[in-house]
Amino acid sequence: MKGDAFEKVMTPHNFGSNIFVSPYVGLRPFYEEEAALFFGRDKTLSDVLTLLEAEPIVAIIGHSGSGKSSLILAGLIPQLRIRNEQPRFFVMRPGHAPVSNLAEALGTSEITHLSTTELNALARTDPDQFVQILSHADCQLFGVVDQLEELFLLKHADTREELKAFVNILDAITRADNQNVRIIISMRGDFLVECSSVGRLAEILNGRTFLIPRFTSSELRKCILGPADKFGIIVEQELVDRILTDVNAVLDPDYLPIMQHCLGQMWRVATNSHSDGAATLTYGDVQSKKSLIDKNKNM
Repeated sequence: MKGDAFEKVMTPHNFGSNIFVSPYVGLRPFYEEEAALFFGRDKTLSDVLTLLEAEPIVAIIGHSGSGKSSLILAGLIPQLRIRNEQPRFFVMRPGHAPVSNLAEALGTSEITHLSTTELNALARTDPDQFVQILSHADCQLFGVVDQLEELFLLKHADTREELKAFVNILDAITRADNQNVRIIISMRGDFLVECSSVGRLAEILNGRTFLIPRFTSSELRKCILGPADKFGIIVEQELVDRILTDVNAVLDPDYLPIMQHCLGQMWRVATNSHSDGAATLTYGDVQSKKSLIDKNKNM
């Protein structure tokens, strides 16, 4: 993950042990290493953490581009590291073999004494015992299941048993006496209705879902100014106001990554014109009177 996180351009900035080359991540999600640049989700983060303290599974639901992965990777995981003593994490996607992918993620992390092959077999034959072993590991274990909607590709006859086995594991986690295992799920909202057609998945997620809200204007302002402040960049108020106006005027679900991309492009132009690294982002940096969102949609 770390190798994909940073573009090899511009002058790097150091925050703690991490090195960044841009204040804005662009079209991709934030990664854990970029938590210092992650702003605007304080209320959302607090609400999800509260839910996660009460429930063994929390599903974060939102449209594509709503910031689900960023919230988990740059928001939740850093906070969970602070709040828990020696926590362990694994991240997986279901793909076409969710049980095997889960066993691989756990085996690679060496969280238990069992091999990947042993974990794979036990998860299928005795999910309760599988979860019990994870619960008694000498740590608080947090798992991230990214893009749960991939499960719904497995409803055909030849993959139905794989789907059933994975849902059984989630069910066993909700019933475990020892709550040392917490699972954080991300899923696109347009697949939410599909949960009722997959075993007990609807029952598992009922009361354990968090619908990620749209940013308020105040939160968006923090997204713009927070990273800039870390880099010593000035963003003119006129530009901030224009971005907020454009974002609030559109219903496009991709506005967050597009806004990040737009700001990143303006930052590169402004930085290249200042050899000392100082930069000011102004409304004049926008070459057209068109909406900043529309201007950058096809970039």
